[in-house]
Amino acid sequence: MTVPSQPGTIGVMDQSETLILVKARKYALDGTGARVRKAANLSQYEVAKVIGRSNVCVHRWEKGEHQPHGEAALRWVALIDALSEQVGAP
Repeated sequence: MTVPSQPGTIGVMDQSETLILVKARKYALDGTGARVRKAANLSQYEVAKVIGRSNVCVHRWEKGEHQPHGEAALRWVALIDALSEQVGAP
């Protein structure tokens, strides 16, 4: 995510980051994130440590209570995609 240098301005996302954010929200809503995490035998706490969020945040994303956002959401998608390749989870 690109953050502008001027104070008080909103961060700017490029198109590829926006598409990854859409993917993160899809993973949260359709259960892909939780399914892949469980297939990899990882806890929400372990995933949270990797992406720099709390386990409560990951729990809320997986339950659809909150939408993934920011750099953590981008890291979460990268992790879920990598784990999916490792464990062969959909």
